Amino acid sequence: MAEFRLSKLGVFSIDYGFDNEPEWAVPVVPESYVEDLEQFPKDSEKIPVWFQEKLDAVEASRREYRRWKLQGGR
Repeated sequence: MAEFRLSKLGVFSIDYGFDNEPEWAVPVVPESYVEDLEQFPKDSEKIPVWFQEKLDAVEASRREYRRWKLQGGR
């Protein structure tokens, strides 16, 4: 969530809640988080916990798929 503030003098500030996953109007496909990180690289300490959990879930899914594929897709 982001909070925008505008003073009577026209000065504005923006605060982002990076620690919480945004409330998307449309569900985001997990792979989108991987693509986001590829497009906008971040140091690992700058990646929020919720975002890392999404990345980990995609990697686990990919590992499971590779394992399944190696077993002949059964």
